[in-house]
Amino acid sequence: MFYEGASKDRLRRRALQLEELAMSPESPGLARSLNELGVLYYLQDNHEVAEQFFKRALQMRENILSKDHADIAQSLHNLASLYNAQERFSLAASLYERALAIRQKAFPSEHPSVATTVNQLAILYRKQNEYTKAEPLYKQALEIREKSFGASHPSVATALNNLAVLYCKMHKYSSAEPLYQRALKIYEESFGPGHFRVAETLRNLAVLHYDKGDFESAARLYKQCTDIKEQGPSVSRPPSEFGKSEWAGDSRSLYA
Repeated sequence: MFYEGASKDRLRRRALQLEELAMSPESPGLARSLNELGVLYYLQDNHEVAEQFFKRALQMRENILSKDHADIAQSLHNLASLYNAQERFSLAASLYERALAIRQKAFPSEHPSVATTVNQLAILYRKQNEYTKAEPLYKQALEIREKSFGASHPSVATALNNLAVLYCKMHKYSSAEPLYQRALKIYEESFGPGHFRVAETLRNLAVLHYDKGDFESAARLYKQCTDIKEQGPSVSRPPSEFGKSEWAGDSRSLYA
């Protein structure tokens, strides 16, 4: 508790120092400071004030920078992430789309900034049941991870799982199953057969077979999943690791 209080105090002091800069003329440096203030207030769950600073940073950047500048995409992305957290999905989607269009011009296709916005927008479309819009973005996220980390990296397995989940929602079971199988193999080879990620993928496969009406296979896979989970805490999901199968749409998606 002391550590949390000290961290918040440091954030508040830093915020006050940055606020003093807000009286300066418009400049890229001041816009960065305003953006950082937005992030700081977001981390303190003060969304109302965070929104004000994100909007000020965006307006200033649009006033003084070229329309395709990467800093404008940063502001768009951060404001979209705030709206996403507030479940203001239509506002968030339009801002993510603008940010992605700029980042795809400014950076290589596998750049982390592109990857983050692609994934956040895919998650947002899935939440809104706009599966046909989400599908190409999940595919792009998978391609980025394969190029960045190699075909057998656990991060690729997570992207495979995400796309497979989407296909199941679209009732495209024949497309989803090989993705789950590939993800399962990567997790087993990377972490061993008793890892919680293996269990999660087995559970996903069980649900797929159940939805297809193959109850025998579903029961077998679910038992394998349960057996792993019952082996003990050493193979259970760590409390601080992998909050969701998808890249989380929280403060980690913000760019200070």
